[in-house]
Amino acid sequence: MAHGLQLSTATNAHAYKDALLEWMAKFGVGARQALRWQGRLMGERLISFTPPRTLKQGKERVSKDIRKIVLGLQQIDTPPHKVVTGQDFVRVFVNKGVVYGVTGQNYQPQAGDDVIARLHQSKRNKRGRVPGKDETKAVDQGGWSLLNMLAVKEQTLDSYIRKVQGRVGRARGGWAEGTIQLGGRVAQWVSKHRNTGTFEDGTHGSIGNVFVQFDNKSEWASGGDDDRIIANAIKSRTAAIRKSILDAAHGAGGAFKT
Repeated sequence: MAHGLQLSTATNAHAYKDALLEWMAKFGVGARQALRWQGRLMGERLISFTPPRTLKQGKERVSKDIRKIVLGLQQIDTPPHKVVTGQDFVRVFVNKGVVYGVTGQNYQPQAGDDVIARLHQSKRNKRGRVPGKDETKAVDQGGWSLLNMLAVKEQTLDSYIRKVQGRVGRARGGWAEGTIQLGGRVAQWVSKHRNTGTFEDGTHGSIGNVFVQFDNKSEWASGGDDDRIIANAIKSRTAAIRKSILDAAHGAGGAFKT
């Protein structure tokens, strides 16, 4: 489901509308030109307010979230070392004399991406994050420290994490199509996901019905956080427009101030 924002001279964001109309009057800008100019700036602001803040931050969050619930094994016991205390526990590593293990069900060194993906998706919240603290906090079980984690090969886990990291920027990318069409600046790690959003340029219609509309269709947009981001972007852009009007009133402004 798409979640988006439409800007027009009759927008229901009253403070923004009032600031926009005042800006148009102050700088002598027509409705079509004003909506394209301010629409570009709004698109850039929506992108900057949508997580993650940087590509590096996004990749780190992906890795941290997945490693909360999946343990990568660098060394596989063959056959696996098991003990039975009501159920099978499999030793995965020893640290400072403490034996750490997982249940036999969670010991899956031959698992592929599909197994990790099912677990990952089941643990994600509406924002796409894996909530809670690391699952590596062990529970004592008969002298063993039991980890509530899926145990797979480290190389398989690394490969899955890299694939998910390749999707970082899809949330921001949902605003990119319109921003790009309006001449805005968009980082490459965001613009490559521009297909996660659509844009309608309604500035070529009748003068009484001009608008620009951004629709974010990324997975993030269906999580509910988009409403907060849109509200914050509108508030921020309203303040910026007001400032440009004040600057012009004090002789510091020219045409098309942001």
